[in-house]
Amino acid sequence: HYEAVEEGIQQADLVVHAAALVSFDPSDKKRLYVDNVVATRQLVDICLHQTKKPDLIYISSVASIGKPDQKTELEEEEPWADGKELAYYTVSKYLAEQEVWRAIAEGLSALIVNPSVIIGRGDYTRSSLKLIKHIQDEPRYYPIGMANVVDIRDVVAITWDLYVQGIRSERFILNGASLSYRQLFLLFAQAFAVKAASKPLTKSMASVLWRANRLAAVIPFVPYRLTKSLLNSAMQPYVYKADKSQRYATIPYRPLADTIAWIAADAGLLK
Repeated sequence: HYEAVEEGIQQADLVVHAAALVSFDPSDKKRLYVDNVVATRQLVDICLHQTKKPDLIYISSVASIGKPDQKTELEEEEPWADGKELAYYTVSKYLAEQEVWRAIAEGLSALIVNPSVIIGRGDYTRSSLKLIKHIQDEPRYYPIGMANVVDIRDVVAITWDLYVQGIRSERFILNGASLSYRQLFLLFAQAFAVKAASKPLTKSMASVLWRANRLAAVIPFVPYRLTKSLLNSAMQPYVYKADKSQRYATIPYRPLADTIAWIAADAGLLK
Protein backbone atom coordinates (compact mmCIF):
# COMPACT_ATOMS: atom_id res chain seq x y z
CA HIS A 1 0.00 0.00 0.00
CA TYR A 2 3.07 2.25 -0.07
CA GLU A 3 2.19 3.77 -3.44
CA ALA A 4 -1.42 4.40 -2.41
CA VAL A 5 -0.33 6.23 0.74
CA GLU A 6 2.25 8.21 -1.20
CA GLU A 7 -0.35 9.29 -3.75
CA GLY A 8 -2.89 10.12 -1.07
CA ILE A 9 -0.73 12.61 0.79
CA GLN A 10 0.98 14.36 -2.11
CA GLN A 11 -1.09 17.49 -1.66
CA ALA A 12 -1.65 17.17 2.08
CA ASP A 13 -0.83 19.94 4.52
CA LEU A 14 -1.35 17.67 7.52
CA VAL A 15 -1.18 13.90 8.04
CA VAL A 16 -2.74 12.35 11.15
CA HIS A 17 -1.35 8.90 11.89
CA ALA A 18 -3.67 7.08 14.29
CA ALA A 19 -3.57 3.58 12.80
CA ALA A 20 -2.15 0.71 14.84
CA LEU A 21 -2.71 -2.92 15.68
CA VAL A 22 -3.60 -3.39 19.35
CA SER A 23 -2.96 -6.95 20.48
CA PHE A 24 -1.47 -8.74 23.46
CA ASP A 25 -1.53 -12.11 21.71
CA PRO A 26 2.03 -13.48 21.32
CA SER A 27 1.10 -14.92 17.94
CA ASP A 28 0.66 -11.36 16.63
CA LYS A 29 4.28 -10.38 17.25
CA LYS A 30 5.15 -10.21 13.55
CA ARG A 31 1.95 -8.35 12.64
CA LEU A 32 2.58 -5.83 15.42
CA TYR A 33 6.01 -5.08 14.03
CA VAL A 34 4.77 -4.73 10.46
CA ASP A 35 1.58 -2.80 11.20
CA ASN A 36 2.97 -0.53 13.90
CA VAL A 37 6.68 -0.10 13.24
CA VAL A 38 7.22 -0.70 9.52
CA ALA A 39 4.05 1.16 8.51
CA THR A 40 5.06 4.18 10.61
CA ARG A 41 8.58 4.13 9.13
CA GLN A 42 7.16 4.09 5.62
CA LEU A 43 4.69 6.88 6.36
CA VAL A 44 7.25 9.27 7.82
CA ASP A 45 9.64 8.53 4.95
CA ILE A 46 6.90 9.39 2.47
CA CYS A 47 6.28 12.66 4.33
CA LEU A 48 9.98 13.48 4.31
CA HIS A 49 10.26 12.85 0.58
CA GLN A 50 7.50 15.27 -0.39
CA THR A 51 8.51 18.51 -2.09
CA LYS A 52 6.26 20.30 0.39
CA LYS A 53 6.54 18.25 3.57
CA PRO A 54 3.21 17.97 5.42
CA ASP A 55 2.94 18.33 9.17
CA LEU A 56 2.40 15.10 11.08
CA ILE A 57 0.29 14.40 14.15
CA TYR A 58 1.23 10.99 15.54
CA ILE A 59 -1.27 9.37 17.91
CA SER A 60 1.06 7.19 19.95
CA SER A 61 0.21 5.62 23.32
CA VAL A 62 1.23 5.71 26.97
CA ALA A 63 2.50 2.20 26.23
CA SER A 64 5.60 3.87 24.78
CA ILE A 65 6.31 5.79 28.02
CA GLY A 66 9.27 4.41 29.99
CA LYS A 67 8.58 2.65 33.28
CA PRO A 68 11.56 3.06 35.63
CA ASP A 69 11.85 0.80 38.66
CA GLN A 70 10.39 2.07 41.91
CA LYS A 71 8.31 4.74 40.20
CA THR A 72 4.56 4.72 39.70
CA GLU A 73 3.77 8.30 38.61
CA LEU A 74 5.00 8.56 35.04
CA GLU A 75 5.66 11.60 32.84
CA GLU A 76 6.76 12.17 29.26
CA GLU A 77 10.51 12.11 29.91
CA GLU A 78 10.76 8.73 31.62
CA PRO A 79 13.72 6.69 30.29
CA TRP A 80 12.94 3.56 28.32
CA ALA A 81 13.90 0.31 30.08
CA ASP A 82 14.70 -2.48 27.61
CA GLY A 83 15.38 -5.06 30.27
CA LYS A 84 11.84 -5.19 31.56
CA GLU A 85 9.38 -7.93 30.65
CA LEU A 86 7.21 -5.95 28.24
CA ALA A 87 4.31 -6.85 26.01
CA TYR A 88 5.34 -6.78 22.38
CA TYR A 89 2.55 -4.31 21.71
CA THR A 90 4.35 -1.96 24.12
CA VAL A 91 7.67 -2.54 22.35
CA SER A 92 6.10 -1.98 18.93
CA LYS A 93 4.59 1.36 20.00
CA TYR A 94 7.93 2.48 21.39
CA LEU A 95 9.77 1.51 18.20
CA ALA A 96 7.11 3.19 16.05
CA GLU A 97 7.46 6.41 18.02
CA GLN A 98 11.22 6.27 17.56
CA GLU A 99 10.62 6.37 13.80
CA VAL A 100 8.72 9.63 14.26
CA TRP A 101 11.50 11.11 16.40
CA ARG A 102 14.00 10.08 13.73
CA ALA A 103 11.89 11.85 11.10
CA ILE A 104 11.72 14.96 13.30
CA ALA A 105 15.52 14.94 13.46
CA GLU A 106 15.52 14.76 9.64
CA GLY A 107 13.30 17.81 9.28
CA LEU A 108 9.69 16.64 9.66
CA SER A 109 7.35 18.96 11.55
CA ALA A 110 5.52 16.62 13.94
CA LEU A 111 3.52 16.55 17.15
CA ILE A 112 3.24 13.37 19.25
CA VAL A 113 0.46 12.60 21.73
CA ASN A 114 0.37 9.61 24.07
CA PRO A 115 -3.21 8.81 25.10
CA SER A 116 -3.99 6.41 27.91
CA VAL A 117 -6.88 3.94 27.43
CA ILE A 118 -9.27 5.77 25.12
CA ILE A 119 -12.94 5.38 25.99
CA GLY A 120 -16.03 6.65 24.22
CA ARG A 121 -18.75 5.45 21.89
CA GLY A 122 -18.04 3.00 19.11
CA ASP A 123 -17.65 -0.70 18.44
CA TYR A 124 -17.69 -2.26 21.90
CA THR A 125 -16.26 -5.52 20.60
CA ARG A 126 -12.94 -3.98 19.55
CA SER A 127 -9.80 -2.51 21.11
CA SER A 128 -10.11 -0.58 24.37
CA LEU A 129 -13.92 -0.41 24.15
CA LYS A 130 -14.02 -4.13 24.96
CA LEU A 131 -13.45 -3.04 28.55
CA ILE A 132 -16.78 -1.21 28.62
CA LYS A 133 -18.72 -4.20 27.27
CA HIS A 134 -16.90 -6.44 29.75
CA ILE A 135 -18.14 -4.32 32.66
CA GLN A 136 -21.68 -4.37 31.31
CA ASP A 137 -21.55 -8.17 31.23
CA GLU A 138 -21.24 -8.18 35.03
CA PRO A 139 -17.86 -9.80 35.68
CA ARG A 140 -17.24 -11.06 39.21
CA TYR A 141 -13.62 -9.93 39.36
CA TYR A 142 -11.77 -6.66 38.87
CA PRO A 143 -7.99 -6.28 38.28
CA ILE A 144 -6.01 -4.90 41.20
CA GLY A 145 -4.08 -2.31 39.18
CA MET A 146 -4.68 1.31 38.24
CA ALA A 147 -6.80 2.35 35.27
CA ASN A 148 -5.82 5.40 33.21
CA VAL A 149 -8.54 6.54 30.81
CA VAL A 150 -9.24 9.47 28.52
CA ASP A 151 -12.36 10.52 26.64
CA ILE A 152 -11.99 10.26 22.85
CA ARG A 153 -13.47 13.76 22.54
CA ASP A 154 -10.71 15.12 24.76
CA VAL A 155 -8.06 13.33 22.72
CA VAL A 156 -9.32 15.01 19.57
CA ALA A 157 -9.89 18.46 21.07
CA ILE A 158 -6.65 18.71 23.04
CA THR A 159 -4.53 17.30 20.23
CA TRP A 160 -5.98 19.82 17.78
CA ASP A 161 -5.54 22.63 20.29
CA LEU A 162 -1.85 21.77 20.70
CA TYR A 163 -1.40 21.55 16.95
CA VAL A 164 -3.01 24.89 16.07
CA GLN A 165 -0.83 26.57 18.68
CA GLY A 166 2.11 25.54 16.53
CA ILE A 167 3.62 23.13 19.04
CA ARG A 168 5.98 20.66 17.36
CA SER A 169 8.77 18.26 18.32
CA GLU A 170 7.03 17.53 21.62
CA ARG A 171 5.16 14.60 23.13
CA PHE A 172 2.19 14.91 25.48
CA ILE A 173 0.56 12.34 27.72
CA LEU A 174 -3.22 12.60 27.34
CA ASN A 175 -4.95 11.16 30.41
CA GLY A 176 -8.25 12.31 31.81
CA ALA A 177 -8.49 10.17 34.96
CA SER A 178 -6.45 7.72 37.03
CA LEU A 179 -8.31 5.47 39.43
CA SER A 180 -8.34 1.86 40.53
CA TYR A 181 -10.01 -0.67 38.27
CA ARG A 182 -12.33 -1.42 41.17
CA GLN A 183 -13.52 2.20 41.16
CA LEU A 184 -13.78 2.30 37.37
CA PHE A 185 -15.82 -0.91 37.24
CA LEU A 186 -18.11 0.38 39.99
CA LEU A 187 -18.76 3.73 38.29
CA PHE A 188 -19.61 2.12 34.96
CA ALA A 189 -21.73 -0.58 36.61
CA GLN A 190 -23.76 2.08 38.41
CA ALA A 191 -24.30 3.95 35.15
CA PHE A 192 -25.37 0.74 33.38
CA ALA A 193 -27.52 -0.38 36.35
CA VAL A 194 -25.73 -3.72 36.47
CA LYS A 195 -23.98 -5.62 39.24
CA ALA A 196 -20.44 -4.42 39.90
CA ALA A 197 -17.45 -6.73 40.14
CA SER A 198 -16.81 -7.38 43.82
CA LYS A 199 -13.77 -9.66 43.98
CA PRO A 200 -10.14 -8.67 43.34
CA LEU A 201 -8.28 -10.55 40.63
CA THR A 202 -4.93 -11.22 42.27
CA LYS A 203 -1.64 -11.88 40.52
CA SER A 204 -1.73 -15.55 41.45
CA MET A 205 -5.26 -15.91 40.08
CA ALA A 206 -4.24 -14.08 36.90
CA SER A 207 -1.32 -16.48 36.45
CA VAL A 208 -3.70 -19.44 36.53
CA LEU A 209 -6.13 -17.73 34.16
CA TRP A 210 -3.69 -16.95 31.37
CA ARG A 211 -2.18 -20.42 31.50
CA ALA A 212 -5.61 -22.06 31.35
CA ASN A 213 -6.69 -19.79 28.52
CA ARG A 214 -3.50 -20.58 26.61
CA LEU A 215 -4.21 -24.28 26.87
CA ALA A 216 -7.81 -23.74 25.75
CA ALA A 217 -6.56 -21.81 22.73
CA VAL A 218 -5.08 -24.95 21.15
CA ILE A 219 -8.64 -26.19 20.67
CA PRO A 220 -10.08 -25.08 17.31
CA PHE A 221 -12.40 -22.07 17.44
CA VAL A 222 -11.44 -21.12 21.02
CA PRO A 223 -10.09 -17.53 20.93
CA TYR A 224 -6.84 -16.69 22.68
CA ARG A 225 -8.35 -13.84 24.67
CA LEU A 226 -6.25 -13.71 27.83
CA THR A 227 -2.48 -13.44 27.82
CA LYS A 228 0.19 -12.99 30.44
CA SER A 229 1.07 -9.51 29.20
CA LEU A 230 -2.55 -8.36 29.06
CA LEU A 231 -3.30 -9.48 32.59
CA ASN A 232 0.03 -8.14 33.81
CA SER A 233 -0.78 -4.69 32.40
CA ALA A 234 -4.05 -4.65 34.37
CA MET A 235 -2.13 -5.32 37.59
CA GLN A 236 0.23 -2.35 37.33
CA PRO A 237 0.05 0.62 39.73
CA TYR A 238 1.10 3.23 37.15
CA VAL A 239 -0.45 6.70 37.01
CA TYR A 240 0.19 8.70 33.83
CA LYS A 241 0.47 12.39 34.63
CA ALA A 242 -1.07 14.76 32.09
CA ASP A 243 0.27 17.94 33.72
CA LYS A 244 2.28 18.91 30.64
CA SER A 245 -0.74 18.75 28.33
CA GLN A 246 -2.68 20.96 30.71
CA ARG A 247 0.12 23.51 30.88
CA TYR A 248 0.13 23.86 27.10
CA ALA A 249 -3.49 23.19 26.08
CA THR A 250 -6.29 25.69 26.56
CA ILE A 251 -8.91 22.94 26.93
CA PRO A 252 -9.41 21.05 30.24
CA TYR A 253 -10.22 17.36 30.49
CA ARG A 254 -13.90 16.72 31.07
CA PRO A 255 -14.97 14.93 34.30
CA LEU A 256 -15.00 11.14 34.11
CA ALA A 257 -18.62 11.14 35.27
CA ASP A 258 -19.60 13.07 32.12
CA THR A 259 -17.82 10.55 29.91
CA ILE A 260 -19.45 7.59 31.62
CA ALA A 261 -22.93 9.17 31.35
CA TRP A 262 -22.33 9.87 27.63
CA ILE A 263 -21.31 6.26 26.98
CA ALA A 264 -24.15 4.81 29.07
CA ALA A 265 -26.67 6.80 27.03
CA ASP A 266 -25.44 5.15 23.81
CA ALA A 267 -28.27 2.96 22.56
CA GLY A 268 -25.82 0.80 20.67
CA LEU A 269 -24.34 -0.42 23.94
CA LEU A 270 -27.58 -1.64 25.47
CA LYS A 271 -28.34 -5.36 25.50
